[in-house]
Amino acid sequence: ELQPGPEARATRLLYVAGGQDRKVTAETTRLCRDRLLELGMERMRYVELPHLHHNITPEVVGLVQGFLQEILPCFTTAQSCCNDLPLTAATQPPASPSQLLAPAPVATNCSFEI
Repeated sequence: ELQPGPEARATRLLYVAGGQDRKVTAETTRLCRDRLLELGMERMRYVELPHLHHNITPEVVGLVQGFLQEILPCFTTAQSCCNDLPLTAATQPPASPSQLLAPAPVATNCSFEI
């Protein structure tokens, strides 16, 4: 049986589900959420948007951005903690949802604590 280790249980998660999603139903995501909680993944934020289909909207991008601002110092400081990644690249939302799938810039000198 799957048993996540302490590092996995300490991982912060954002789980966004759509109430109108017909590919991965809200019922399925609730079952997954409940199973993750049973496995000790208690640092999870589950958000179910009743109007959301199986897509990424500006509202979802905003949720992800807010989540990252909470857990990554690079998103909350006035200066970039990543010398190779400008702060504006890390904090600006994508112009379109398809940009979320584009390869991210690689930061080679970045460290942070969660």
